[in-house]
Amino acid sequence: MIFFSELSIVINYSKIFNLPFWFAMTIAGLLGFSMGYVTGYQIQMTSPLIHNVSGTAKSYVQTLLAVIVYSETKTTLWLISNLFVLGGSGLFKHVRATEMKQNHNANKNSDNNSTTSLPK
Repeated sequence: MIFFSELSIVINYSKIFNLPFWFAMTIAGLLGFSMGYVTGYQIQMTSPLIHNVSGTAKSYVQTLLAVIVYSETKTTLWLISNLFVLGGSGLFKHVRATEMKQNHNANKNSDNNSTTSLPK
């Protein structure tokens, strides 16, 4: 603010001492912080690629919802490109789920404890 000479604009803002304004700003800040935290957690638990794909799918749904809510008219090319994005996200999810299932089955077969005797 100081480097770009915006301090006077902020000081002269009509709602600077308005309680509902600060409440909304605080809620927005808390939600933004929690999104950053969840993003870091998702990347830590999965991978940056999965985070990117899920973010793209989320953006697609938000865009589609906005088009429906505001009754916007889109071109056929726009619809086809969005279907490609959704299809790619779905195919990625399918491939990852198949890989996870194969890994799970391989681990289940290698963890065969049939030779382990249990105490009676």
